[in-house]
Amino acid sequence: MESFSQVVYNQRGVIFATLSSVMWAMNGLGAKIITKAVSPWIIAYACCLSYLLFIPWLKWENMTRYVMFDNIFMILAGLCDVISLYLATVAFSLTSVGNASAIIFSKPVFCALLSSFVLKEKFAACDCFIVIVNVIGVLLITNPFSICLDNAGFRRDSYHVLGSISALGAAVSGSVAFISVRKLVYRDTYDPFLVLLAKCIIGFVTFSVVLSFEFTSRDHMQNPSDWGCLLAVCFTGVCACVLVYVALQTETASTVCAISTAQVVISYLLQVVFTDDVIDFISVLGAVLILSAPLWYAVQGILQRSDDEVIDPI
Repeated sequence: MESFSQVVYNQRGVIFATLSSVMWAMNGLGAKIITKAVSPWIIAYACCLSYLLFIPWLKWENMTRYVMFDNIFMILAGLCDVISLYLATVAFSLTSVGNASAIIFSKPVFCALLSSFVLKEKFAACDCFIVIVNVIGVLLITNPFSICLDNAGFRRDSYHVLGSISALGAAVSGSVAFISVRKLVYRDTYDPFLVLLAKCIIGFVTFSVVLSFEFTSRDHMQNPSDWGCLLAVCFTGVCACVLVYVALQTETASTVCAISTAQVVISYLLQVVFTDDVIDFISVLGAVLILSAPLWYAVQGILQRSDDEVIDPI
């Protein structure tokens, strides 16, 4: 009979994936809080620089495998990840943590759509149904009919819609990054830490230009709490990435994807405890519909994994 420590060790992939979901949820909450005092540009800039911590894990000896075609997809993955990072930060600043997290989780649907065109992967009738369900979920959360203007400009509901659109943009950009990574995987030239380095460099250049042209105010980071919150956002983001990579060493992507949906639930809980945003039934229903996509693809992947396993006779 296995000891408790051995059981825990065997399930380390599940544990790390769960911890990653917690970290991502805390990252979203931190972004929600800090954007009241710090520009999203600065947050995205600092987060990109934090990926420099991954440099010691780069496998430099594999660089000889890359050709120009691979570099294009590497740059595209890094660029789209940077765009996704910024749009996600904007989404957290304009709408609630739970709603933004739920919409960002529509990423698997866009991955399925893009992979059918770019990678020529199968797109079945059930995929079409999942897309329709996902769209309904996004519309329920976004509530585009709430857009209206008054004498002071956009009302709060309108900012919620803009935040939802930013979250959707983050999901689309993240999907393009995933497809680019998948292309590198097919060519056997994928190094996750090199992609993060590309993201770091592209983000550094992009946000340095933005800040130098003063697209945002410089009246930020006026007290230690702002710096502490910014460091916490960067720390949770880096930890979440590392935990996902560690989890993927022992668990399939489908399993990790299924566990990651806990992020939305945790985000809603953190929203209730730490923010003034309320949870309404329509938004929760939309979140459930959106989460059906990653859960469906996760179940499909797990079933496929079971079919591919070969049991050796004793």
